Amino acid sequence: MIARIADVTLRGILDSRGEIAAEAELRLANGSTGSASTALAIARGRREQERTEGLRLGPLRAHVADMARRVCGRDFTGQRHFDDELAALGAASAHDGRSALGSDLTAALSLAFARACAHGSGSSLARYITELADAPAVGWTSSGRSCAMPHPLVNLFSGGVHLREPRLPFQQIMLVPAFDTFVEDVEAVLDVYAAVEAALERAGVRFSYSASSGMVPERLGYRDVLTVALDAIEHCDLGCLVSLGIDVAAEHLRTPAGRYRIGPRELEGADLAGELLDLVRAFS
Repeated sequence: MIARIADVTLRGILDSRGEIAAEAELRLANGSTGSASTALAIARGRREQERTEGLRLGPLRAHVADMARRVCGRDFTGQRHFDDELAALGAASAHDGRSALGSDLTAALSLAFARACAHGSGSSLARYITELADAPAVGWTSSGRSCAMPHPLVNLFSGGVHLREPRLPFQQIMLVPAFDTFVEDVEAVLDVYAAVEAALERAGVRFSYSASSGMVPERLGYRDVLTVALDAIEHCDLGCLVSLGIDVAAEHLRTPAGRYRIGPRELEGADLAGELLDLVRAFS
């Protein structure tokens, strides 16, 4: 499929935390359209590319002019061709003295292009992405498997950079449902979440909520909250279909000496791996 870009609109919008995020809207010459916005991480990883400078609410005229000049009216042979051009455009803008097109705008444009192409071919976005995975140029094939809705990873307890205290060093402790449908996944997660809230209230443990909606209980350490979570899953009789996951975000635990700070301890990398294996054995 050859896709010609007819128009590009970039704007700043408010995300769920009231911060300015990037949104892209793209129209192909065949009339197909796609739009996408880019989520903002609360704590950007040191290996993540920079966000766009100077984002503001409403149309981003300077960025639109630059983007339109480079991509509007051009034919693209597919997603990889378009993404390669975005990568080159972002790199060029970072070195020519203009406001750089960051990873947030280029990611929003990439997804907007994918949605427009899917719309133009009469396909769903999920089917379009599955077909990309089957393309030989990707270097990996899904072997003709049908696409399916992924299972959500739902933040239950927040720590790490959300808390900035040693008792909950890991960034997120999550619920991982594995039902046949997304609706059942969500219903199960809601049941466990409510059971955890009720258990903390019965125990007299005060708690608040982080910006990413995870609970932040007072006084409890990471093994304590894992115990509370596992008990709630068993209370809801979901032990075979809901498990626990941890987003360690280890780079935020790293000390200048190259170790990892877990509570009052500083661990070498192998020791941190051993601690995580112990948690898997204890709470699986």
